[in-house]
Amino acid sequence: MKLDMQKRGQVTAFVILGIIIVAAVVLIGFLRAKVYLGPVTVEGLSNEAEPIKKHVEKCMSDISDELIKKIALQGGYLEPGEGTYRLYNSIKISYLCFAGENTCNNRGLTKDGIEKQLEDGIKENLAGCLNLQAYQKLNYRLDYDNINTADVKVDIGEDNTAVSMDYLIKLVKGDTEVEIKDFTARLSYPLGRLFDVAREIINTEASAGEFEQLTYMLYYGQVFNKLLFIEKHEYPYPDRRYELRIDKNDNLFVFEFYIQGKERKGL
Repeated sequence: MKLDMQKRGQVTAFVILGIIIVAAVVLIGFLRAKVYLGPVTVEGLSNEAEPIKKHVEKCMSDISDELIKKIALQGGYLEPGEGTYRLYNSIKISYLCFAGENTCNNRGLTKDGIEKQLEDGIKENLAGCLNLQAYQKLNYRLDYDNINTADVKVDIGEDNTAVSMDYLIKLVKGDTEVEIKDFTARLSYPLGRLFDVAREIINTEASAGEFEQLTYMLYYGQVFNKLLFIEKHEYPYPDRRYELRIDKNDNLFVFEFYIQGKERKGL
């Protein structure tokens, strides 16, 4: 009987020891996830900084993607003002040329103007996406200012839009610190190319009162070796709506705008 009790006691001791070992392994794993262990080195802190940089750049990319598609659909304006757009399929499509006596008056939208709107829009929306606190760990300090202090720059190329941001984030442990301040995102949309085409159309409408899209599409393909599709809709009267695409079947990225027409009596 005593022998059986001793055996049971030994088994119980082994079970308790096993539980302690498992708990220790779990605790060490948790601490490694939440605390930067080991000697303080710039390389070590830099490794901790990498997922933070990726998080910020993913936010930049996601927000930029949404805003670039929106600004193209709305004719170069993120928030068209009252009287400057026509509602079509619940989309506020901007007038880029207002009705004049014989032709239309060019509104004067520029690529710089589109870039500035995107810069402001990206910066404004970042606060709702970033969650830097999730990357704060127990054994180093994460320092950063309000996202409103960030400097966001947008550069619209023909077939790509580059977004860069200067925003300082510091990881500090003792006397060692690592800075992250340069963030980038690149979106593969032909915003610049389609805006240049839109500008050609607007200039022709403003000077001649009519744009012949079929001839221009043929010319564009020969000169730039790129497919271009321009759809011109003469309704609703008296306005004219243009839809521009590089790929005829691409409904995900379309630049569209209105030319404002002048109502004629008796029509």
